[in-house]
Amino acid sequence: MMAIQGMGRLVADPVVHQFGEKQMVQLRIASDRYDPKEDNNRGVDFVDAKMWGPRSDALAKFTAKGSLIFIVGDLEVEKWEDKDGAKRSKAVIRMRDFEFASKKPEGSPSKGSQPSTSDAPF
Repeated sequence: MMAIQGMGRLVADPVVHQFGEKQMVQLRIASDRYDPKEDNNRGVDFVDAKMWGPRSDALAKFTAKGSLIFIVGDLEVEKWEDKDGAKRSKAVIRMRDFEFASKKPEGSPSKGSQPSTSDAPF
């Protein structure tokens, strides 16, 4: 398994899937591609990520389209056959942990209670 860590912005609101009592949250993350030799941005990569377990609840409640997050996980390759029988695959990050790297975007609908930071001294 390949360990992955990185930072990016959510392209859309998280999608929550329930499987009995288990919950899985799906994300699509945009991350700048950087080339240190060129000293500039070389484009944007879009990556799919999934998170299972108790932390997925906080991920779904406190992030929205545009949120900046730092993720830690493992790279997995999902394989399947499409409706025509063609073999398909894609790389997905199975998240083990994450950190909030920005406040919830202004104007985002509230998905749950969030601590107030209006009285913070910084």
